[in-house]
Amino acid sequence: MAFVRYENVNKIKQLAYSYWRLTVIRMNYSPSDYRNHCISWNFQTFYRTIWRLLNAWSVIVAMIVTLFSLINEDFLFNLNDLQRVTNINRIDLLAYESIILCLINENLWFCLCKRVLNYHSSFDDILSGLRTYSERRLSKKYSKLLCHYFTIWNTIFMSLIDFLTLIIIITIPMSTYVSFKLYQNGQINMIKFILFIIIYLLGSSHTNFLVQLLLTIGNFLLFFTKFLELRFLQLVRLMEFVIRQKRILRLKMFIQWHHFQIGYVRCFDELSKFNQTAKTLFFFGEIINKTATIFVCLFYSKQIDMNLFSSSCVLVAIIIFVLMNYVYYRLAKLPSYNRYCYRLILSWFVRIQTFDDRSIKRLGLYRQHRSRFWLKTNFFLQTMMTNHFGFTCGNLFIIDKFKNFELLLVNLPWIMLFYKKICLA
Repeated sequence: MAFVRYENVNKIKQLAYSYWRLTVIRMNYSPSDYRNHCISWNFQTFYRTIWRLLNAWSVIVAMIVTLFSLINEDFLFNLNDLQRVTNINRIDLLAYESIILCLINENLWFCLCKRVLNYHSSFDDILSGLRTYSERRLSKKYSKLLCHYFTIWNTIFMSLIDFLTLIIIITIPMSTYVSFKLYQNGQINMIKFILFIIIYLLGSSHTNFLVQLLLTIGNFLLFFTKFLELRFLQLVRLMEFVIRQKRILRLKMFIQWHHFQIGYVRCFDELSKFNQTAKTLFFFGEIINKTATIFVCLFYSKQIDMNLFSSSCVLVAIIIFVLMNYVYYRLAKLPSYNRYCYRLILSWFVRIQTFDDRSIKRLGLYRQHRSRFWLKTNFFLQTMMTNHFGFTCGNLFIIDKFKNFELLLVNLPWIMLFYKKICLA
């Protein structure tokens, strides 16, 4: 693919919203349609939805039919024929996993689409509007860094999508050639040959769509996570500058402290809105990650020789596992920044409380103003300590460094034990 350099945060945001509407929600509507609550209920809006629904349920029905052939050997199409064409053992495991992934994806789409049609989608509220407070306050230095970050990762993700798409495209003529040879040798008839081509095209098309969907969502989630991380890091640098002041009680210092409070509250509000939809994506992503890990362990243990078909299935599962863990690693930085900032402010708060009334009166901060300042600052510190500045995986857990490390320690031994006790048994 061609290398594309991005230099504007707002253009990246518009690109993300375009992918969100057309790929994830599968609907053709404009940002103004959502803002004005006037999404049209016509074929032009829902033709992507209809096509993807037909494709997904065709794959589900086709997989159920092929699994039924295991019970009835005289059925029109037998799964053993498909195993001979692809040279894969226990291809029924892939059929089960395909059904599960399609059902999970359709359930995710239904939840997100219902929110959009009811105009309760937090992603659309953020992406369809004008520039947010954090976008306007992000410095030029961090804006360039964010654009550079997205340019690199977008190139990596798009190259990975192109690579996996190329593998899927290569397997289509290969499988067609093998099935044609079986037809020439009389091992399958013409009806089975045609049915196999149809089933493989449906499965390949939907597999390619699911891979693109997961990688695209991961790409833009990393972008928005980096955006919030840089915005909060900018607030941390502001607080560090306030603390480094030689003259502690200065009017400029209190103005900067006020700006920090406004920025923190706005940043936390935007993150909370973003998390309302993101937590659903993380929840379904965690289910996909776990199910793909289980089935790929079972599938890999049943293979005698690995070929292009089986290797591509294992590769997709590995990519999902690595992507989920890397996304969690990036998300876990936000709570760490929050705790670091809390400790900074706490030490600064203790320092300024040690000054006497005479020093405070020089600034014109009399007792009533000082008491109000102490109460507001103390309450702000308590709020920082108790809130969860970060993302959540559904309603299961908060994504922080401890939970990320715990999941990694649990997943790897769990995979090895599962493979040893069940797959090799």
